Amino acid sequence: ALGKGRTEAAGGAKVDLVEVDHLERVWAKLRAPWAALCRLHYHLGCRAEEVCELKVEDIQRERSGTRSEDSRGRWVVIPSSHKTQHMGQSRTIMVGTQAEAILLPMLEGVKKGYLFLGKGRGRHAHLKYRGPVTVSGYRKALAGACGRARVPIFTPIQVRHTSLTRIREKYGESAAQAVAGHSSVNTTQIYTSRMDELARKVADEWG
Repeated sequence: ALGKGRTEAAGGAKVDLVEVDHLERVWAKLRAPWAALCRLHYHLGCRAEEVCELKVEDIQRERSGTRSEDSRGRWVVIPSSHKTQHMGQSRTIMVGTQAEAILLPMLEGVKKGYLFLGKGRGRHAHLKYRGPVTVSGYRKALAGACGRARVPIFTPIQVRHTSLTRIREKYGESAAQAVAGHSSVNTTQIYTSRMDELARKVADEWG
């Protein structure tokens, strides 16, 4: 990637943070399944498409090591597909207690398939759509909830940016990189001005 000032092409627009109060007010106004999706997105700090396309079978329990206060084991998400897959990179998203609390009721009686199912629209509304919700649908749901909550409209990328920025402020640049799944610290700095172990520590305290 070309660094800033090394090309005449316009750089990407700065991604603004979302106030915590605004997030909470919007969560209260979001309808299912968007409320759970947005809260999960924030606590995982993952990409919007990773949470929208989350499958039940992507959620796994780590076999080695458990929390001293919880013998159920730790959870991780290993996406079926992800942004850097074509580069031969693996992607593991650590799941903390707050994310677990969101996921638990949703997983009851569900063994496979997309966790957040989309719905048919328009002339195809009568058909049973079995695909996941889309990032564009997520964006529209956020915009509507922002209007109802009377806060400035924010987007899915701002939810992730806010999460990663707060992780960076509390745990450092490398921690934000570990959670984000970026291949370099430089990429993390676009978002936020030992990786598995560090990501786990963040998930245990943040996610």
